[in-house]
Amino acid sequence: MSSKRISRNQPCPCGSGKKYKQCCYRKGFTYEEDSSGTIRRSVRMNDELGMALSGHLDSLGDDLDPESPVFPNMNLETAEFEMVRAMEESGIDPAIVYAFTETGMLISEENMHLFSQIDMDLLAIQD
Repeated sequence: MSSKRISRNQPCPCGSGKKYKQCCYRKGFTYEEDSSGTIRRSVRMNDELGMALSGHLDSLGDDLDPESPVFPNMNLETAEFEMVRAMEESGIDPAIVYAFTETGMLISEENMHLFSQIDMDLLAIQD
């Protein structure tokens, strides 16, 4: 399924009411619309994650069906549980671990600019 980036002059998909170019355009991700009209946020992978994913795909073999799940035995609850466990084991501040379990997001001063105002407002409501 092909997709195209949304126009800078369209309303921002984050729901802020601003034009995309005045809102999320320079936040390190793009919004793309597929042929069915569904808009998704697209975030570029860093090199380390790209290499890990490439290695995983290589381990699945050449006969991988494009419709097959990339992580067939993973469910969201297991992934979140494992992330929380790894965060706790590595000594991350318990307040950050708690915030992640409540919101599903990890926001820091370094990456705050990547989140839309709507995301930030939702986090403020949940505090």
